[in-house]
Amino acid sequence: DALILEGATNIVVDIALRGALKGKNPYIIWDAGRRRNASLTPLRVLAQRPLLRVWRDAAAIMAYSTLAKDYFVDQGIDPKKIFVCQNTLSVVDFDQEIASVGADRINAIRDEYAPNGPLILYVGAIESRKRVEDLVRSFALVKKTNPEVSLLVIGGGDDLKRVKDVASELSCDGITFTGPIINGVIAYFMACDLFVLPSEGGLSLNQAMICSKPVIASSADGTELDLIEPGKNGFLFSEGDVDQLAEQIRDAIMEPSRLAAMGKRSREIIDERANEALFAQNLIRCISYVKGMENSNG
Repeated sequence: DALILEGATNIVVDIALRGALKGKNPYIIWDAGRRRNASLTPLRVLAQRPLLRVWRDAAAIMAYSTLAKDYFVDQGIDPKKIFVCQNTLSVVDFDQEIASVGADRINAIRDEYAPNGPLILYVGAIESRKRVEDLVRSFALVKKTNPEVSLLVIGGGDDLKRVKDVASELSCDGITFTGPIINGVIAYFMACDLFVLPSEGGLSLNQAMICSKPVIASSADGTELDLIEPGKNGFLFSEGDVDQLAEQIRDAIMEPSRLAAMGKRSREIIDERANEALFAQNLIRCISYVKGMENSNG
């Protein structure tokens, strides 16, 4: 009865389908809008006008976040047909995996990577757009005043070698690059004290928060503004501001009790407003709206 089109990575397909579907099948766009501070690529400049027609002709829009909803409203889209369906994960599935991770495994990770102090974690692709170099440079500043802290970087990508070279040039010990880890990565989230997302991304914040960890992020995919309550479960910093990120890391790791309290609030936020049950409720609201519009049109 209706199609859901994923807008973030299917721009050309969505523009083509809009013409084929107009006046026939209603369609719903599920999209993140525009990331904060994101530059317009040449493709996006060319696509912006036809994309606006795609959004206007959509029966409804499922926005990744409140920020995405605001973006679509700014583009002149009727707010009544925009529903926030936050990109999320299955908390139930993650809780089952968390329950399977024993204390011995968590302690082994800490003994290997952070035997004497806090463990900071990054999990994700290592590409230039992810700005992992910024995290490495910030960590080097933190290390000068907090020599016991450690950084674990999990992931692979075409920027990995360059970021490793930056770490070597800074002569900063305490950084470990593991390469990609897929199976069992949840144990590393459980073992860390703080998760940092220096730039683009999104669902890794959910992973860390499901595991009751405090988080620091800049401009991710828009969901960061819904997920992070500054000073309560983490911090938001200006993308590219290495000094600000370093200061926030220092602030977060100042007291173990504060880390624990912030992590507890992270999990509360997931349970309150960022889980699969709430996603399903909002999806049903969106589809019901579309069906109602169809019925009213005859």
